[in-house]
Amino acid sequence: MLSNHPNCLGGNSSPASTSTGGVAFQGSWNASTNTPTLTSSVGTTGYFYIVSVAGSTNLDGITDWEVGDWAIFGTTTWTKVDNTDKVSSVFGRVGSVVGVSTDYSAVGITNTSLGASNPSTVAATTVTASSTIAATGAVTGSNLSGTNTGDQTITLTGDVTGSGTGSFATAIAAGVIVNADINASAAIADTKLDTISTALKVSNSATTAASANTASAIVARDASGNFSAGTITANLTGNAATATALQTARAINGVNFDGTAAITVTAAGSTLSDTVTIANGGTGQVTAQAALNALLPSQAGASGKVLQSDGTNTSFVAAGGSGTVTSVSVTTANGVSGTVATSTTTPAISVTLGAITPTSVNSVIVSGSSTPTLAVTGTTSVSGANTGDQTITLTGGVTGSGTGSFAATVVTNANLTGVITSVGNATSIASQTGTGTKFVVDTSPILVTPNLGTPTAALLTSATGLPLTTGVTGVLGAANGGTGIANNAAMTVTGSGNFAYTRTLTAATNVTFPTTGTLATLAGSETFTNKTLTSPTLTTPALGTPASGNLGSCTTDGTNKVGFLIIPQNSQSAAYTLVLADAGKHIFHPSSDANARTYTIPANSSVAYTIGTAITFINMTSQVVSIAITTDTMYLSSAGTTGTRSLAQYGSATAIKMTSTTWLISGSGLT
Repeated sequence: MLSNHPNCLGGNSSPASTSTGGVAFQGSWNASTNTPTLTSSVGTTGYFYIVSVAGSTNLDGITDWEVGDWAIFGTTTWTKVDNTDKVSSVFGRVGSVVGVSTDYSAVGITNTSLGASNPSTVAATTVTASSTIAATGAVTGSNLSGTNTGDQTITLTGDVTGSGTGSFATAIAAGVIVNADINASAAIADTKLDTISTALKVSNSATTAASANTASAIVARDASGNFSAGTITANLTGNAATATALQTARAINGVNFDGTAAITVTAAGSTLSDTVTIANGGTGQVTAQAALNALLPSQAGASGKVLQSDGTNTSFVAAGGSGTVTSVSVTTANGVSGTVATSTTTPAISVTLGAITPTSVNSVIVSGSSTPTLAVTGTTSVSGANTGDQTITLTGGVTGSGTGSFAATVVTNANLTGVITSVGNATSIASQTGTGTKFVVDTSPILVTPNLGTPTAALLTSATGLPLTTGVTGVLGAANGGTGIANNAAMTVTGSGNFAYTRTLTAATNVTFPTTGTLATLAGSETFTNKTLTSPTLTTPALGTPASGNLGSCTTDGTNKVGFLIIPQNSQSAAYTLVLADAGKHIFHPSSDANARTYTIPANSSVAYTIGTAITFINMTSQVVSIAITTDTMYLSSAGTTGTRSLAQYGSATAIKMTSTTWLISGSGLT
């Protein structure tokens, strides 16, 4: 009879998705792709999965997973129930199996010597195969019966197959023998091995491969990825780091090149083709105009401009324009020389006439009160005579005639320039605008009842007798005894002291209060209707019942902020790192997202939650939600352990910040 062997758990059936005795079946698990995702040290106590596809996923150090094995989570880690060698049936039956006589045949029995036993004490045995019965002593009685007609045909089925009499060949079914069934000293010929077609299944340590050029051997690259080889026949791509010579030399402009030495190529006529780039000393162009354009600076927008050099580089600049003369000099030529004083500021040029060659001078005019000497060389004659001071006649706006100094007259309506003074010859003034006999040239003239018209500018600091109703325009400021405002205009009252001001305001009128100081207390209650105060500071105000407002920065006691009256929801269907706005909220994993997720509480150095912040997590799916923390510490309530926590389906957990870098988490369905 079979006992309740641990490897017989479950038999050929899968446990139902219920929890019995603290163990709850969660479904099948692909140990090759880790589907669904299982994480080391993360799980719910008693939850287990049955391996449907073998693999090597690492769960708490376990990597050998075969079909039928269990992955079950204890209190802190995953363990394996090895079911790969479980008994599926006995004599074709499952459950509690009791052997009966029909379960056995001579083929399955190992004959042992009966010794000196009396055959009469042996129960009747039917021998249906070729067997030898050895007996000692006298065999009496009629207990031996039957006829042995020779070797019987034996047929083997199952894991070992074959048929025949006596000795016959057998075969082991494919997949029956596994690695554990082969003795470490077994010598299996390589002709019995199948072709290995899976990459990385043969390690270099299992071969004699080397980087040397060895005939009929596998080649292995050395630590630098190199290897030696003889002749390689292949289509190679890329560049060779080194080469001895080209197998076939190539002619370049009539000169053979095999790669063993540099060659010199001389252009002969038009035998060279292609162009030489600027980087290689050429222009990259095939015409003179294109070559010039390529070498010049960009000509975009340079139409009409000229090329200018700064001594190093060239650029296009606008032609002509204005400039500044920085120095003046006189060059001696044709008998004329001179000097320049203050040549870089206000030049004063003095010119001296020397010996003039008549052939180089078209004409010479000599004037002045003195009698200069004109020396002429050459054969050209000079005519004319200088008889002393010449008579000068003035016409136009100023008239007069004489030699040396003489009187001049300014004509009527003459265009005069410069300053008119009372110094000089007196003359009458007629036909001018206004009446009088004098120009006003005094520093502080007295004007008697003048009509100034509308002056464009005037300073009336000391003016008196101005009528307020007709003589003054504008607004009289408070400093001058006025209000500083026009009728129905905006008013700003400035200055020190108390101001008493009463005014009836219209709906479109704005009143600007001072930015500093204190408004005088008003008698009675005052009401502001539909008025907006930008960032006011209110001291112990009675706000009544405001229709709306944002109290995000308000506190209840000067330190602790006003919180939510509800626990707002932040639904997340992906891996999520909490932000500052999640304080006081609950992070919700909806049932529509059937995937394991990780929600991470960031470090205080990146998101500084206020001490006392509470954040709740809710999981509505069958997939585990992992609640992780970065560099800070999160303690599990009552247990005091730290690290990532797992939240099961319908679980709820709340994390409370105790210090700047520590949290405490507790809840239901939390491990």
